[in-house]
Parts: sequence; structure tokens; C-alpha cells
Amino acid sequence: MFIKEEIKEYITIQDVINLLNEALELDKSAIKNLIHQKVSCNKKLAEHPTIHVSVNSKNTEFKVSLLGMLNGLFGIADNGMGVIEASYYVICPNGHEIEPNKTIYSRCSICNEQLLIDLVGFKQRGV
Repeated sequence: MFIKEEIKEYITIQDVINLLNEALELDKSAIKNLIHQKVSCNKKLAEHPTIHVSVNSKNTEFKVSLLGMLNGLFGIADNGMGVIEASYYVICPNGHEIEPNKTIYSRCSICNEQLLIDLVGFKQRGV
């Protein structure tokens, strides 16, 4: 279902972040899957000056995501990262409280399960 709106000639970083957050609120599972999906790409795309592409340690496999493409619209910050970042909470799959400074590489101190990440939103990096 589409509602006819005026075509925007210009969009801001905040416009994209607002749309991503709205979509996440409407269907968290779909947006989480879409954001985490990475597809193989060739070296030419990986060498693009602004599109963010992940590369394996041997520099032989390249993957691009929707967030990498969106960040490509706005360029690269001084720290080499894209301006739009996904925000996550580290969670226990069994719902236990997680101590501060735990990462997804940690285990839950109560059930010893590997910790997971939960996508909670998008924001402008450094703001």
C-alpha cells in the first residue's frame, strides 16, 4: 500500500535515520534481518570510495549490506566509519540481567549461554 507523497529532491542523514527507526518500530524482525543481511559483491564495488563493504582477512571475499549502501550516500567520517550506525543491546537469550561491559563475545554469568545482540535503533554516529 502506497500513499502518494511529493517526491523529495533532497534527503538528510536524519531523514534516513527517522525512516529506519520508523520501519524498525513497525516490523523489528524484518528490519533486523534486512540490516544484518550481507551479500557477496565484487572487488570493484568494494573499492568504491564511500560504500561500506566488509572484507575477509585474506582480502578475497567482499560483502555489502543495506546500511553500507545508505552510508555510501553520505560519505565517510574522519574515523573511517559511516555516519549512520545501528544501536544494539547485549542480551542473554534466557532473559537474565547482563552486567555492564559484557559483549556478544561474553557468556551469561547465570546460565553460561552465549550473549546475543538486539537491534534497538539507528542514530548518527558521534552525535
